[in-house]
Amino acid sequence: MKRKIFLNFFVIILLSFLFVIFFIKHEADTDKNIVSSISESEKGPGFVPAEDWFAMQRAFPFDEIPQEEYQKSIEQVKNIRASNQTDNSSVWTLAGPTNIEGRITTIAIHPTNPQIVYIGTANGGMWKSTNFCQSWTSIFDDQNTSSIGALAIDPLNPEIIYCGTGESNSLRSYYPGTGIYKSTNGGADWVFIGLDSSYSIGNISINPANTQEIYAAAGGWTRRKNEQRGIYKSTDGGFNWSKKLYHSDSVGAVDVVIDPNNPAKVFAAMWERQRREDYVKYGGRNSGIFISTNSGESWTQAAGGFPVNDVTMGRISLDISGSNSNIIYALTAFANGNSRGLYKSTDGGNVWSQVNASAASSSNYAWFNRICRVAPDNPDKVFCGGLEMELSNNGGASFSIVNSSHVDQHAIAFSQSNPNYIVIGNDGGIDYSINGGTSWQYSQSIPVTQFYAGDIDYNNPNTILGGTQDNGTIRTTEGTGGWNEIYGGDGFYCLVHYSTSLRVYACYQSGGLGRSTNGGSGF
Repeated sequence: MKRKIFLNFFVIILLSFLFVIFFIKHEADTDKNIVSSISESEKGPGFVPAEDWFAMQRAFPFDEIPQEEYQKSIEQVKNIRASNQTDNSSVWTLAGPTNIEGRITTIAIHPTNPQIVYIGTANGGMWKSTNFCQSWTSIFDDQNTSSIGALAIDPLNPEIIYCGTGESNSLRSYYPGTGIYKSTNGGADWVFIGLDSSYSIGNISINPANTQEIYAAAGGWTRRKNEQRGIYKSTDGGFNWSKKLYHSDSVGAVDVVIDPNNPAKVFAAMWERQRREDYVKYGGRNSGIFISTNSGESWTQAAGGFPVNDVTMGRISLDISGSNSNIIYALTAFANGNSRGLYKSTDGGNVWSQVNASAASSSNYAWFNRICRVAPDNPDKVFCGGLEMELSNNGGASFSIVNSSHVDQHAIAFSQSNPNYIVIGNDGGIDYSINGGTSWQYSQSIPVTQFYAGDIDYNNPNTILGGTQDNGTIRTTEGTGGWNEIYGGDGFYCLVHYSTSLRVYACYQSGGLGRSTNGGSGF
């Protein structure tokens, strides 16, 4: 009898085990098209993509960089800087580059003075210009993070600025933010106001009729699950926050916008994502647009032609026309990283149509470069950014390429007081226009280039070179300026031969290793 009971128990356990295996396989098959990874044909033995290697080096022996240790390191640097100012220690000189700018994540322009521009960077802090992008001053150095996700200026009191830290772009090598900060004197001083475990902020939106009411799109930690994500609301200028829209510990909010003519109506873009060194997921059925008509108290998912509960839905960027708030644009992506096109509503979000299926192409990484903004004075003038920045003057029906200085678009802002003043942010820094986008200039003075690795020429220490994020391998032979690119793509390791400066090695993504025998003139 005992043997029979044992056999029955064993059969039940075996069947349960087989069911679990079947369920896991079924879920894996179901999610196959939303989990992006490098194909087996592209992998060699021990293959590790560059930015995975970058993150794994710094995290070892853990699978991610411990946030608390990272914060300790930042505090240590701040303490060293403070002590150096009092003990007459040697002064560091900036070597550069200033002419090769790095990734810009967010932009905000003063509501009444277009000369004043604020920008946030991927890992170079926040910068302010008072002469419309001609020169810049760093204004966030004393905080405990340099990764900026979102900026918002109080439209009634422009001295008040909100900064959400942690970029929302889904990289393995990103550094998480530490919450939301507020300045009441134009960025001169900052105080922490909450959401310390949000890790990335996709956008901050302020009610123009009551600027004490603020919404924040919290993305959460990219590399692990956590609860502090979704749409948060403050009714006291950011000092207290309540969670208003939440799906799960792996679904964050990437965008939030308020109807300027009906501030009780709020639109949110939710994004299901995870990105670890061994697993990538850039979308899922919990991604989509959600609408509240009662100031965030309840939400319904946008339907009426917009994809609902779609396992292939990826990242979404939203914007509402300031001159006709019935017109809303949503630039979308597939979960596999392909562009999904531009959707539009002309009745306040009830009915949607895909007006352009090919807007903002992205070369299979639309999880990295999605931005959509409509001109405040013209509902038909809309910019969509992917690999290139594109402009439509007919409501999204057709687009032309904007002559920006670099690929991978992340941010765009119009001056509300003079919409001819426009600023674009991408992997190469800042582009700006004073004639509504007819012509563009680009900034060459912000030292925020992101270096993966670097080297110094043993034979000439004034020669410094390094591999950078999307700005190739760059080099100066002067020690403090004169930087130029000597090898393209995403640079990484580089090396100058110890006995001769003529032999230089540099890297390009996907295994491109180059050798120069003429000092870097050719590889």
